[in-house]
Amino acid sequence: MTREEKPKEETPRAEKPREVGIDESLPKITMVELFAKLFGFIAKEISETFGESGEEALAKAVAAFGRERGRGIAERAKLRGLPNTPGNYLASYDMDRSSEFASVATVKNGELEQVFSRCAIAGQFARDGLERYGRIYCDNIDPALAEGYNPEMECRHPEHFFDNGRCRFVFKLRGKRRDDGRGTQDCSRPPLADLGGVKRLRSPPWRGAHKARPDGSRFRGEKIPYR
Repeated sequence: MTREEKPKEETPRAEKPREVGIDESLPKITMVELFAKLFGFIAKEISETFGESGEEALAKAVAAFGRERGRGIAERAKLRGLPNTPGNYLASYDMDRSSEFASVATVKNGELEQVFSRCAIAGQFARDGLERYGRIYCDNIDPALAEGYNPEMECRHPEHFFDNGRCRFVFKLRGKRRDDGRGTQDCSRPPLADLGGVKRLRSPPWRGAHKARPDGSRFRGEKIPYR
């Protein structure tokens, strides 16, 4: 090597790419749980910033979301060649019932009753201490789903996880009794931990304030027709 020549620098070897992913040993966090967490924290911030008007806007948005989903469920029933009656509602549903949910649904004389013993959405609201804001979602979503699915179908929610430790829904056509068939469907999956700390709470005084009419306006001190 002459004085003018410089030593050649070694080219570093390129590292081979390797796949990376979530450590499978860690607890799983599902999209349903993340959805509930997202809604709870957004609702809390809106409520604290805008007060009652913010909560009313949230209730209106949940109702609009529910009606849109309900119309989609009706289309799914149509694809199956079935009418949008209570008996065809769950079989045409748009959200997968994973092991995070456990319920039994019974259809009799055209009336659908669904009882949940486990719900990932309510459980996440409870674990985050956001039951108050979770009610804005829970109190409005199912009546709106029912209305979007069939404007003549009503939904009552006589039992609530936050009050009773379980949720019970009753769907039926207003003023009609139609035989959609009889039977019971066990919708439960292998048991996980229970609701994750859901406490049986008394209904707070603001509970009814979050219920939305189908047109988005508010009820105050009135009987909710679809509850």
